[in-house]
Amino acid sequence: MIRFSTILLFFLFMMMASSLVAQPSPGSDHVDVRMISDVSVISPGDSGTFGFHMTIEEGWHTYWKNPGDSGIPARISWSGADGFETGEIQWPWPETFQEEHLITHGYKNETLLMVPFSASADLQPGSYELTANLEYLVCEKVCLPAFERYNITIEVGNETEYHAGNRALVSRFTEKLPETDHGLEPAFTVDEGTVLLRLTGDLTSLGDFDPDDITFYAYTDDMIEPSAPQQAQLDDDALWLKLQQSRYAPGTLTELNGVVVIRGSEGVTALDIQASR
Repeated sequence: MIRFSTILLFFLFMMMASSLVAQPSPGSDHVDVRMISDVSVISPGDSGTFGFHMTIEEGWHTYWKNPGDSGIPARISWSGADGFETGEIQWPWPETFQEEHLITHGYKNETLLMVPFSASADLQPGSYELTANLEYLVCEKVCLPAFERYNITIEVGNETEYHAGNRALVSRFTEKLPETDHGLEPAFTVDEGTVLLRLTGDLTSLGDFDPDDITFYAYTDDMIEPSAPQQAQLDDDALWLKLQQSRYAPGTLTELNGVVVIRGSEGVTALDIQASR
């Protein structure tokens, strides 16, 4: 189910999209976006990463894949990409924002939305131009939509060559992607809307942290209530998180997918969680 405020924002997006060529995108005044590729030359059958590097004006923020109580995540559509396959957006772990009584998830200051891509094995050498249409929402006290179009030229050659600066940027933000190979086993129960998530395994790998500095972000808005308090507890063999099932959940949860973000003394650890009952 989609929240009413999100429906209004969606229609605002559609109105802006219909006039993309006719007028500037208002949200673009508050976010500087640069599209990059970590490869300067790609060989047929090889892969690389596109990135949309966002530098966000102080006080403003954009949204994560599940924006929370309100907002819209970024969307990317492609054209002119014959011979190339593009994947889904890879989202760095988010931060939490409080907007009056709403809790939202997203990014401030800087982020990089990454899109893996590959070149067909039978692609002929030469220059290829791809077009990306990026849509996003940026908010402070007001929310403004942004629609931007980017053209990027990819050289196809006999051997893949990397762009050192862009590859370093992708590497830096790849470290902010949730870990999928963390070795912890998730399980959860639901009792009258209260969700207990349990992580077991080698908890020492998480370093030193305060349970109060742990946040669970569900990947979709029909799992966990964003504005409900979360409680975490650590015992000898498990990390427990007490959460509230979303009011938009279609019945009792059978799956719980998201990211646990732990802000510890040695930095931030983000764990990809895929649990089923």
